[in-house]
Amino acid sequence: MGALLAVVALPALPGLTGLNRGLGPGQPLPPPTTLTIYQGQNLALVEQQRALELYAQGPIELRLEGLSPRLLPASVRLEPLDPNARTAPPFRLLEQRVEWTPASMDALLDAHIGRTVEVITTGGLRRYRGTLLGTQGGLVLRDESGHVYALKDVQQVRFPASAPPSDPAKGAVLVGLVHSRQPGTLPVRLSYLTEGLDWRAEYAAVLGLDEKRLDLESWVAVSNDTGMRFEGARLHLVAGRLHRVAEGLGARKELLEAQAQAAPAPPGPEPGAPFEARAAFEYHLYALRRPATLPDGRTIQLAFLKAEGVPVEKRYVYEAHRWDGVQVWIEFENAGAWGQPLPAGLVRLYKRTPQGLQFIGEDLLRRHTPVGERVRLFAGLAFDLVAARTVLKEERVGDRVYRRTVRLTLSNRKAEGVEIAVREAMPGDWTILSANRPHERVDARTAGFSVALAPGETAVVEYTVEYRL
Repeated sequence: MGALLAVVALPALPGLTGLNRGLGPGQPLPPPTTLTIYQGQNLALVEQQRALELYAQGPIELRLEGLSPRLLPASVRLEPLDPNARTAPPFRLLEQRVEWTPASMDALLDAHIGRTVEVITTGGLRRYRGTLLGTQGGLVLRDESGHVYALKDVQQVRFPASAPPSDPAKGAVLVGLVHSRQPGTLPVRLSYLTEGLDWRAEYAAVLGLDEKRLDLESWVAVSNDTGMRFEGARLHLVAGRLHRVAEGLGARKELLEAQAQAAPAPPGPEPGAPFEARAAFEYHLYALRRPATLPDGRTIQLAFLKAEGVPVEKRYVYEAHRWDGVQVWIEFENAGAWGQPLPAGLVRLYKRTPQGLQFIGEDLLRRHTPVGERVRLFAGLAFDLVAARTVLKEERVGDRVYRRTVRLTLSNRKAEGVEIAVREAMPGDWTILSANRPHERVDARTAGFSVALAPGETAVVEYTVEYRL
């Protein structure tokens, strides 16, 4: 599965001491921060505009506050917003280190809601381990068995070591040394990579009563495990496959940062859709039309894409080498007025009936599907279609040459007629010598037959194949 991206924007965080003393009185706030999340890689790219006050010429100290506690220090970049200033930057970053601000007890507890902690009560008489559910008036924990405890006589709390302790309001601090060419206030873009953010897509596809059309809607789940809360975020999702180097997450930062100027949005989503789609570099970007908040240690669900009345086709496939039964597939073209790029994700299938909805199976949309491509979803095995495969004869007829005769029996117990696509796996270099039905070479390893069955009918496919191993 390819990787995806997501972009989140949030209000500007506190500025810098020393290098950045903030904006002057009456000046407008800088644009919000942008956070790009790469699906399945536990990684995000943060971009934020800051107003830097270069208060002296020569070496000066830099303290950048409000950074993610899980940032990758070597990925930090500072550059002027003015393109003309980039050719001769008025400052240069010489050295840096990351520090984490001292954490208060209340901030640490709030930051670990939803995570596993260990609590020792007064006197060390009892020890509890479980998920922290709340902190108001005491601590509320749920252990692995599902029991919930309200604890007031807390003596000690042990937090997990997965992330450095930090005050979520301040985050990490980047301390560095900057050489300033001349004093002055300079708007810059701060960017860095951070771990702890991820997202995934999930779909619900509902077949109509006649099984000729379906309604498709989807959600995205965005998880934040950075140790910080992102308030008032604007979320973008970008589908695409990015190259990553196994060692050194920052080694390919240039590629991860490849966010070309967004192209105009392609036709598809209606004006009131939660997300707007457009192109970004070689990927597809979905821009959330409203702000969203990402609490630390939580996963939020956001309404994503939606389409109604999509024409579908139900197909039956028998592959004895894969399944002991006839497969049911739901297929549709990702095209027409509703067509839009579909990120990979889990698809749950339902059918609308006079009595209500029925769950009929689920499948993975294993790859990102551009507009114009066909979507194939495996629902399950048909109850009223019966299939059996029997090898009637197999013999060696020469040096590494074999001959095999196979019989396939297919029965339709449904009230309507069906057509079953039979796919037979073929070994080696093969040729069908005889068959009682027309066949096709689907690919180098597969032969195909098409069998139409009336209600209550049973049909037989019999063929002889010769192959060389």
